[in-house]
Amino acid sequence: MRCAICSQFETHLNINTGQREPVNHPPDVKSIICSSCMQQLLSSSQDDLKSAYRKALNAGEQGKAKALEGFIDERKNAGETTKHKRDPLRRETLRMARIGS
Repeated sequence: MRCAICSQFETHLNINTGQREPVNHPPDVKSIICSSCMQQLLSSSQDDLKSAYRKALNAGEQGKAKALEGFIDERKNAGETTKHKRDPLRRETLRMARIGS
């Protein structure tokens, strides 16, 4: 099956033969993103992803745009919260975990 981003076949390394072979996906899989594209998408900034999404839409590549859509995060970084919550099993207050990293 071809990658929705780069249109290359996804391959994996067969340890027994030492050669790369195409990956066999289940028949119900509609589209995939290969591992090399996945690494690039995960390390890209939100601005780069939004730019690539706009380019895919302008070029009429709906499959690529839909694949990129899942990586675009529209949430704002809330930062550290100032609200404190009480844990019934502890005496002191605990800070809530913040959204994002």
